[in-house]
Amino acid sequence: MQFLAKSAFLCRTLRLPVRVPQLAFQSVRGVIGARPSTYPTHRNELLPFTINNLWDNKGARRKAKRVGRGPGSGKGKTAGRGHGGHRSRTGGGMPPRFEGGQTPLQRRLPKWGMKRRNTDFMEYLNLDQLYYFVKKGRLDNSKTITIRDMWLAGVFPRVKHGVKILGRGAAKFDVPVNIEVSDATEDAINAIKKAGGSVSIVYRTRLKMNEHLYPEKYPLMLQDPLPPPMKTTRLEKLRELGADVNYNVPLWVQEQRKEEETEKKSRKEEFIYPALRTPGIGANKIRRRRVKLQKVIDYGLK
Repeated sequence: MQFLAKSAFLCRTLRLPVRVPQLAFQSVRGVIGARPSTYPTHRNELLPFTINNLWDNKGARRKAKRVGRGPGSGKGKTAGRGHGGHRSRTGGGMPPRFEGGQTPLQRRLPKWGMKRRNTDFMEYLNLDQLYYFVKKGRLDNSKTITIRDMWLAGVFPRVKHGVKILGRGAAKFDVPVNIEVSDATEDAINAIKKAGGSVSIVYRTRLKMNEHLYPEKYPLMLQDPLPPPMKTTRLEKLRELGADVNYNVPLWVQEQRKEEETEKKSRKEEFIYPALRTPGIGANKIRRRRVKLQKVIDYGLK
């Protein structure tokens, strides 16, 4: 073996063809043995599910880069960080938004848009769409149409916060419909009432809406929620527009209504008509001029 290795080395250095003696090769052949042309593999076999047959895919685990281990590694001494500077320090480097000290892009551009976190994203339904589904027979206008009826009819694929009726197609809407929704516009309410129908507004939270859509999941009925002040103001505006509003009235709203009624009664009782025209009231009020005080300056000359 040593003879073969030395002869091969000399032939490579002198660029000569390698000539191995036949006797030497025959003597070594018995030690090396015949090389197999094929190796056993298990790619096409179904191996048993045991710990010794589990391994990662090729490239799943990558060796970590070893730095600071001498010049022979290529990453010694400065470990690939260069000779000093801010970036060579631990925790050094600039964030991607840093532009060398000039005003960065996120400050050069103005602020734009916002998204409120407590916004209810309702499903919108125009009057022409409602007219279409009623005429097709998918919605029965002989009874009150609820949000669940519209969901089962395929008007909406899903309903999270509620349904709001919009006024597109109000001019041609002539179907009497009693509908129950979460919100509606003034044009939609007027068009439905003109056609002989009614609009009832019911306040529901997301959990209450889920109970309305899936009653089989809630064996016990949930308590009606109390709307926040902004929602209460919106519901009262809808009541003024002519819709039937149904919600759990908070105590503070009840007290406010009582105070307003008592104030109206007290104003009616206090008001006397016609008003008295006595001296000191109205146009006959006695007006007196203010006494002008002369300003006296003492210079201390006395």
